[in-house]
Amino acid sequence: MKKYLLLLIPFFFYGRQLLVYWGDLFFCLQVFASISVLTGFMVLLLKRTTLSTMLDWTIATCFSIYFCFLFHITVEVVAFPDLHSPDWLNLSFIVQTVNVHPIRGILDIVRNNPNATFQIVGNLLMLSPFAFVMRYFSWVNSTKRTIMYGFFLSFVIEVIQLVETAVDMVWQLGIRRSPDSSDVLLNTAGAMFGALAYHVWKTVKQPSFGKNGRLNPTIQDQQEDY
Repeated sequence: MKKYLLLLIPFFFYGRQLLVYWGDLFFCLQVFASISVLTGFMVLLLKRTTLSTMLDWTIATCFSIYFCFLFHITVEVVAFPDLHSPDWLNLSFIVQTVNVHPIRGILDIVRNNPNATFQIVGNLLMLSPFAFVMRYFSWVNSTKRTIMYGFFLSFVIEVIQLVETAVDMVWQLGIRRSPDSSDVLLNTAGAMFGALAYHVWKTVKQPSFGKNGRLNPTIQDQQEDY
């Protein structure tokens, strides 16, 4: 049950915001909603996680912090209390905000974005830690499934961003994001890199691993004795 102490991380992650904006009830409710969503997903993941070594705890802690950042920069809902009258005509412009051609989208970034390298590398790395941890804790039992789940997660993120953009266009309520199919391609490639990184790491550390790819406690104990 000690592993559930990691559920405190979302509270620490959002703690400063709660202290600064404690008098703003609307904002605090949004923060508590974010904490609830994060802890809910973390409970589901922790149920399938066994933490038996210091390395397990280190990776799980780093993943929990990373998961909070991933949620914050991709799908966290940010709304404002000044609700405007709906303008349904703005929905016609939503097509202009969505890029459905991933390769062309990447080429446009390279040609027109001064921060192209940062954006492309950022999207490549975004789901790599998630893929690595999925393999490390045996949440997924194959590289193929890891890549598939990486694609699904990235697709869901883009759909949520599309909904948030539509809400902002109609009610001017919240923030407008940029759904992009090229992000799905890059995120999925990043998931593949994360899975391959685990495979390479496991191969290098093979003498210290058991059949499930986790650090062998017996060997670790022997190493500590020396």
